[in-house]
Amino acid sequence: MNKKSTYVNNGDNFNIIVKNNNTSAIVHYHNLALFTVSCLSLLGCIHYKITNSSISLYYLIQIIWVYAFVDLFNAHKTDAKIHHTCVLGLVSYINYFGIDYKDIHFLVYSFIQTEISSISLVLTYYINKKSVYYYVNAIVLYILFFKFRIYDFYYNIVRYDSILYTTTNKYTPDNFVGSSIFIVSGNVLYILNVYWFILLSKLFYKKIMTNKSNEDV
Repeated sequence: MNKKSTYVNNGDNFNIIVKNNNTSAIVHYHNLALFTVSCLSLLGCIHYKITNSSISLYYLIQIIWVYAFVDLFNAHKTDAKIHHTCVLGLVSYINYFGIDYKDIHFLVYSFIQTEISSISLVLTYYINKKSVYYYVNAIVLYILFFKFRIYDFYYNIVRYDSILYTTTNKYTPDNFVGSSIFIVSGNVLYILNVYWFILLSKLFYKKIMTNKSNEDV
């Protein structure tokens, strides 16, 4: 009986180890894909600013669509699944209704900008948490997240007179479903960004208070 129990326990431990290794591998490949998309987004935005050509934005938005579609099946958290679904909704609307990029290049640019902050997000997994570079990177993440995902996203995409609404008024004024998908996707993405920013702020506050308590001691 003892041997049998021991065998079962060892088997359970082995399954846990395999599961943890698989999870680590998934996280690693997810981070690698996200880092690649984020770096491409940075280069695309730089190219757009220099050349004022939207061709790089067109290809980038398709790459982001593919990334969101594939990662949707690997995402475990509800907020990530909602995010990817909204990305698919936005890009699918643009592709399906043949939106002229001359009309929405600034919207696409503002949307792609949000991925730049993910560079710092991915780096937090690999930088030594006791290193000064970790804290510098965290501050950069906080600033970029607020700039691109909160401030710019609101004024350029979801504000009541933004391109989000002028686009639907021009291309799908009589298509309630199509317009709703586009508008709802954009607004839900912004709500998610606000939610994530609140979580980031809580982490920063907790870290600051922890350091302050250690200094007092």
